[in-house]
Amino acid sequence: MSNQNISKGPSASVPTPPRHPGPDSEVDIAEVRDKRLPASLELALDLDDADDSDSTSEADVPFEDISEETYATEDTQQATVNPVAAEAVAPAGFVSDFYDFNASTRNTPVNPFREPKRLTFTSTLRPYPVSGRRLSLSQQSKLITYIDEQLLAIQRRFIKYLSLREDDDDDDMEEDDNSDLSDHDSEVPSNRTSDYSLSQLCNDLDEVVNVIYYSIFHTKVVPVVTHAQLLGGSLNNGSAIVDIPKVDPKLAFGQSDYLIKVMGDLVDYIIKFRISGFDELRSLLEFLAKLDNVISVLIYQSSPLDGSMETSESSAERSSEKLLSDTDIVRMTSLVMRTRLVLVSKYDEMKEKREPGAEKRKLDEGHVSRQSENQNLEMDYQEIIGEVYEGFLSASESNE
Repeated sequence: MSNQNISKGPSASVPTPPRHPGPDSEVDIAEVRDKRLPASLELALDLDDADDSDSTSEADVPFEDISEETYATEDTQQATVNPVAAEAVAPAGFVSDFYDFNASTRNTPVNPFREPKRLTFTSTLRPYPVSGRRLSLSQQSKLITYIDEQLLAIQRRFIKYLSLREDDDDDDMEEDDNSDLSDHDSEVPSNRTSDYSLSQLCNDLDEVVNVIYYSIFHTKVVPVVTHAQLLGGSLNNGSAIVDIPKVDPKLAFGQSDYLIKVMGDLVDYIIKFRISGFDELRSLLEFLAKLDNVISVLIYQSSPLDGSMETSESSAERSSEKLLSDTDIVRMTSLVMRTRLVLVSKYDEMKEKREPGAEKRKLDEGHVSRQSENQNLEMDYQEIIGEVYEGFLSASESNE
């Protein structure tokens, strides 16, 4: 019944659609512009001007009057100023954090401080062959056992450090709870925290990295590819020639896995350690710079240092002779990004503990000068932290 009623409805209630030009037909725009829509279609689309609230609320204003009112200057005093809009005008020199920013100094997710300015990248890397022989199976087993024992010993020292530090924190909480008791009956609690510091941790890991590096290249000298300003290298504005040891990839037997383990363990150690000052922070950054150079040398083994173009055959041959596989580089990249973010967080935490509420205190002249020196030192370390593992990132990009 409903379908029949709809079909029998008056035809006048259905608007007649406008005619559309057919395919590949020419249409005169002037004729189309002069024609109006049918009354039935205009009524169905509710295009009546009488229902337009805007047209009824405002009268037509001549163009001359609009231009004079809108573009009147202060001299003519003809402009109508809205008091609400006048209060919303920003004062001179105001910069909005939301809308206005300087693209040249905008921080990046990887480098939260700024782009590296003091990194020293070498323009020429000169490989030199290193003579060596592959270790026997018994020698490899002894080396693996030694590295495992060293890493486990470092882990045990770290766990002892954490347990003693938690005991000291509990003692401090008890001392705060009993602070209302008489002072002459209370004894000064002994500092039972382990002497195992972050600097000693870096020294222990540095010895492990030296053994791993020597087992591959049979030399103790790690070339300073990057971070010369931190490691005290002799590079001059990136124009010096750095000799890179070149070995047969067949001499390696899994040392890259231990480097990845060192990188992963170090991130976990940094999260739990309390960085007390710039001395410990510098020891950590120096070790990271050395580790960065070691990994960069391993990556450069797989890239043509002479700048020659590779064919598909040479690329396939090189992929089977890498000291670091593509999987190793992906795993290292994840640890690199995690390390950089953790360092930024720990550095901010260290600054807050060193100067709690310093900006709210009134400083004398001597304290002001010391504060200025500390601020310059903090800026230097901010740049160095932003350059952590930059050598690895540069080498991995050039190796793609």
